[in-house]
Amino acid sequence: MSADLSPPAEPIEDGDSPLSDDAAQVVSHLVALRGGAPFLSSLDSRTLYLWLSGGVPVTMILRALEDAAERRQKRRVKAPLSLQAAKTSLKALRSAPPPAPPPPEAWRLYLERLAADGDPLYAEAAARLGALRGEGEALARQALEVCRALWVEAFERAEPAPLRAQAIAELGEHLDGLDEHERERVIEEVARAAHRRAWPMLSAGRIWDSLIG
Repeated sequence: MSADLSPPAEPIEDGDSPLSDDAAQVVSHLVALRGGAPFLSSLDSRTLYLWLSGGVPVTMILRALEDAAERRQKRRVKAPLSLQAAKTSLKALRSAPPPAPPPPEAWRLYLERLAADGDPLYAEAAARLGALRGEGEALARQALEVCRALWVEAFERAEPAPLRAQAIAELGEHLDGLDEHERERVIEEVARAAHRRAWPMLSAGRIWDSLIG
């Protein structure tokens, strides 16, 4: 499969493209990771069109986005998370040999680990995920929707002050020189990342390993 990720001339038009449902999933995941408004830049829109029209699975894009988000947190990147940041991870995923399918019991064992953990959010995840039907990519996509909804709901219910304080402490001098808007945007993205790290078993990587390989 070609690893050319250059954007085409035609973006995805909301609601008018057969790819719009797939695009909506990607946008929802991007916003859940970074916060902010639910829209893409023109460059990201064209890039997403290329990926989806080229047959790149939605689950692969979501995993690449999460990988990029984690990498950015380690480097303290100030620019907003975008699809451009996921290009390196996506290229690596597309260039890798096809993964060996996980053993048939991998999904069952994953659900059992969630249920046995004792964390209420994991217990809710086990119940919702256990009710899904399907296999492979189709099941992974449903599972990622469930996991995203759970950690977004948890973030919205959480007391914001501790998360904000943790984000400011992690960022330190990286906040220097930012205007108020940029400062708040960076703090929110780091707060979301810190919150998400509390539930590593709801990541795209864990879903991928359990269902795709």
